[in-house]
Amino acid sequence: MGEHDADVYPQLMLLNWTRELSAMAPLLQTLIEAPEIDRDPTTPDAYSGLAAMAALDAGEFDLVDRLLAARGARLFEDIPDEAAFPIAVAMWSEIVAQRGTSEMQRALIDVLTPIADVHGRTGGWYGGSYSRYLALLCDAVGDHDDADRWFAAAVEAHQRIGSPPWTARTRVDWAESALSRGDDQRARDLAHMAIGDVGDLELTVTRERATTVLSATS
Repeated sequence: MGEHDADVYPQLMLLNWTRELSAMAPLLQTLIEAPEIDRDPTTPDAYSGLAAMAALDAGEFDLVDRLLAARGARLFEDIPDEAAFPIAVAMWSEIVAQRGTSEMQRALIDVLTPIADVHGRTGGWYGGSYSRYLALLCDAVGDHDDADRWFAAAVEAHQRIGSPPWTARTRVDWAESALSRGDDQRARDLAHMAIGDVGDLELTVTRERATTVLSATS
């Protein structure tokens, strides 16, 4: 375990619950005000990744971009090799897919490709298959064939371990990608499947995202 991992673990149960109820915006103030955020202001560690994701969910894009500029200057080759590595990879991959430069996106694709069949988990936290993050990053750089391949691999990986929440989340990601490319039929099909995966689970954010896709393609 890395020396800083214990700082992150107390946030994990709240994180996993909050992400589906209201995304991470409610955690922003707590994360930004914590002393851990300044412990190494140039390293893309797990704690700064959590803070940046909360800022993204809160629509604080200037803050996200500042954190990206500071933490991604070395193109994420310096993600700390510690037990919290899966959290850092997951958070920064989603952030970079949405707000990063193409150079950052391609750098993280290089980081993740050798471990594409690995599931990110640590300290009671599970962040899904790395193939999902590869799909998001490939989609961001316009490599849509690779994105589709990784989305399909991630759905299969999440089904194989019996995880409806992560299967649904991945299908919604894929549906949103298809919608952005003008493939309304695929978007609808994936969104319907995601809602089926959700069932009666309390996956508020995922259900709302799927419903938004269906509304946009009706």
